[in-house]
Order: sequence, then C-alpha cells, then structure tokens
Amino acid sequence: MDKDKFTNIYRLPGSIQIRIGKWQKTFRGTSDLVLHQALMERNNQFKKPDFLPKGWCVTPIDEKDITVTHHGKYIQTVMRTMLDRKVSYKRLFLSRMSAEEGEKVLHNYKLEWVRKHNQICLLY
Repeated sequence: MDKDKFTNIYRLPGSIQIRIGKWQKTFRGTSDLVLHQALMERNNQFKKPDFLPKGWCVTPIDEKDITVTHHGKYIQTVMRTMLDRKVSYKRLFLSRMSAEEGEKVLHNYKLEWVRKHNQICLLY
C-alpha cells in the first residue's frame, strides 16, 4: 500500500482506495481513468455540507435554543470560542445579583453571541 501524491488516495495492489475518516471507497484497477474517478468521488464527498467532521462546518444557531442552567451558587450558559471553537462557559455567581436578573444578563449576552455567530456563519 503506497500513499499517493493525492490527499486521502491510496494505491493498493490492483485497486485505488479513498479513505476520509471512517468513510472509504475502493475502485478496481490502477489506470489513470480509475484514479480520475477516485479523485472526482473524493472531491464530491468534500463538497457535501454534512460530510466534514463536526466543528469543521459552522451551522447557524436558532435564537430560541439559548439555555441558562442553574448550578446552586451560580448560573451558566455554554458556547464555543470564536478562535479555536473550544467549549467555554459564561458563569454568573448568584452572590453578585438575583437569579432573575442574572438570567436576563446571560440571555442577552448569549443572544449577542448567537447573532455574531450567525453573521459569521452566513459569510462561510
């Protein structure tokens, strides 16, 4: 098995194989026509919006899906960072303000984050 000069394309004895994550497809033969078919199939797979791994595709978030969870001494909401898409939490301790005010503040903060996220999502 030799890794070809094309990304995710492998030459096997008597065939050519595409491997992308857990998905794979094998083409019988080793000619340039078979290689061309494999390249076209690989390119078609990458064009599918739901094919890429989770986190690679930015999808819009509905403003109704904003949640604020209660954890005793604090309330929090979850979001992904804009730089590296890691999960981050915005916490508000109830010693600073009441739960009702805190929920409004966190909801408004998350609403602003969702609007920025959706604006970026529409660009890409």
